[in-house]
Amino acid sequence: MIRSRKQNKAGFVLLYSVLVTTVVLAVGLVLSNIITKQIILSIVARDSQVAFYAADSGYECLQYWANEGIFTGIGAEDDFDFNCIEGGDNYSNQDDYFPLFFVSGSCANAQLISESDGKLIVVDGFNLGTGSVCPAPDNSRLVYRVRSSITSTSD
Repeated sequence: MIRSRKQNKAGFVLLYSVLVTTVVLAVGLVLSNIITKQIILSIVARDSQVAFYAADSGYECLQYWANEGIFTGIGAEDDFDFNCIEGGDNYSNQDDYFPLFFVSGSCANAQLISESDGKLIVVDGFNLGTGSVCPAPDNSRLVYRVRSSITSTSD
């Protein structure tokens, strides 16, 4: 009888080691899942911030030219070339919108519409541009942010 008890105890060690291994593996998988989700959230937050800054930069550019009184907006009679980014393309106030491409790879489509009672500035910022197309087409990581304002000239 003593021999049969020793044989039963030897199987318990194997069962215990499989149980501990399973628990450690489960904890590792749960932590891996949490870390992966946190990385994805931080990437989305970063891309959102880049898109907002692109929209904000385009907005500030058009706001500057509008405040200077030189840029009158779409539909203006006088044609005026301007540039928002050093070394970037020149645009005319006769254009429908102005694509702006930034060093970070982000871009913005800016638009200023002048009416008799005020101005509307709308800037769509994107975290991804191709350097010639804003936004980059067919990209699952594309994030879009808008900055706009209406300025009234009536009292």
